[in-house]
Amino acid sequence: MPTSGRFPLSDSQPPSSSADAPVPITVVHLRRGAERAYEFAELACSALHEDIAKGFAARIRGVSAPVADSSFRSLKRFLAFLEARSEPFACLADLHPGHVHEYGAALIEAGYSASSVNRSIGDLSKILRKVAHGRLATSTRRWTARPVGIPKPKPAPPALYCETELRAILAAAHHDALALRTRFAAFERERPGPGDGSGTVQECGDGHLTPGDVAPLLILGTALTALTTSMLKNLPAAHRLLDNHTVVVLAPDRRGGIRTVHWSVGRDRDISTPGGWYLLVHRLAERSRQRAGSNALWSLWTPRSGHRGLMASTAPYLAAWAERHELTDGIGQPMRVGLARVRTTVLATSAAPFRP
Repeated sequence: MPTSGRFPLSDSQPPSSSADAPVPITVVHLRRGAERAYEFAELACSALHEDIAKGFAARIRGVSAPVADSSFRSLKRFLAFLEARSEPFACLADLHPGHVHEYGAALIEAGYSASSVNRSIGDLSKILRKVAHGRLATSTRRWTARPVGIPKPKPAPPALYCETELRAILAAAHHDALALRTRFAAFERERPGPGDGSGTVQECGDGHLTPGDVAPLLILGTALTALTTSMLKNLPAAHRLLDNHTVVVLAPDRRGGIRTVHWSVGRDRDISTPGGWYLLVHRLAERSRQRAGSNALWSLWTPRSGHRGLMASTAPYLAAWAERHELTDGIGQPMRVGLARVRTTVLATSAAPFRP
């Protein structure tokens, strides 16, 4: 048996009281020829040692040494917390889920992260789950089946760009989007129609949307539609154009469903409108989308891998674009451009013509 424990008392004997001398219990962990001994005499709350040690021995049976070490550290910390309380523990049946919750709150107050606290609480639940029936309070036994830890704090919203920073980002993105439209218009005059897939690498690059093109389009799309990055990346190519003034799109929503959005196109399909922006991206990705047989709005072309969608992370697109434009923040440092931060700033300043 890979894990063994040496206990001087039998299961039929009551646990020792806190007034007794600590019982010298040692749990030995054996795995792959390596042995580790865990001495319970050094732990607090001696009245609980017998039952806890048996649960610990059963818990670490067959696990790796680092897992066993982590469980013992969690147990040592928890017993020290219990002993520091004013109420004494005569036996393990005195332990209730509220004590575990207080322990978690104390760790948070001491500066431990929520994930670290939850790992420690998880270790405790696995140890207590192995304690013999009848030794735990019913409420504690139920808790071990579905342990409740500390809720992880929600991440802080991204900081807002100042007005000057946002204006610089959007101006650069708008300038690049206009340049893309001009470049594609020139290509279409030379090679009208979707093409047959032939042509040199340079020709294909000129007539297809590439990874180097997408950053300004993503930024404009975020600012104009106020869609999250995930929703923006998953827009479909299918749409309807009403009276040449409104684009109707079945856009993804936050709950994983679909909703109908109506985006204004503006005069001459102005790319400063959400509908004009959508139609521009649709037009720029058309050749690549047809080659790939894709139904997605975004379809890119690269010399190495051919046609593909957007990468999972937009950070590489944005970092290279910001560096190319030498954008700086309010103190002259290189600016970090992020879509979530652009969206938060636009919504906070009520600058978006469309709100989800």
